Amino acid sequence: MVAEENNMLIHHIDAIARRLKRDVLLVTFRKPSSDLLDDDDELEPDEEFGSFEFCEQHPIRIKLIDFLDSHQIEWQPCASWQVLGLIESYQGQLFIDVPYHEDNEDYQKVCAFLEHPDGSPRYKNVNLWIMPLSVAMKNAHFDDPDFSEEEHWDLAIQLNLAEVIMDEERTVLNQLAQ
Repeated sequence: MVAEENNMLIHHIDAIARRLKRDVLLVTFRKPSSDLLDDDDELEPDEEFGSFEFCEQHPIRIKLIDFLDSHQIEWQPCASWQVLGLIESYQGQLFIDVPYHEDNEDYQKVCAFLEHPDGSPRYKNVNLWIMPLSVAMKNAHFDDPDFSEEEHWDLAIQLNLAEVIMDEERTVLNQLAQ
């Protein structure tokens, strides 16, 4: 449950997992295209996607938030996985504060709302994701107060360049070996 959704600082899902020290749930919403629309979909395929106004009006998102609130399941807007040098607009993603555990009653409720019994998505433009803590920890450097994106970016470029050079050397050596 979130008060004043428009005035919140939105955290990346991997940062939330690291803060809670556990696997976490993420729900994403995609813009429908005409070939994905069901007869009962309430969205037009040419609606603007990526604006917060669109996200607030996504009918399944509204139904999901109502469902979560009615079951007293905590949630908050979140951003997807943090990527160095990438800035994305908010597209309605939600963190659902339910432990990822098959025996957890709230987890079962969320799954039943969003997925068919076989695990396939119930809604064509909505996906339930699990962010494992082990994956989220790969971004722990973002939590360091001394982290400098510019310095890290320079290192990433250097490492990528070294990898490219090594790949070229391997190609040359393989060609010589033939």
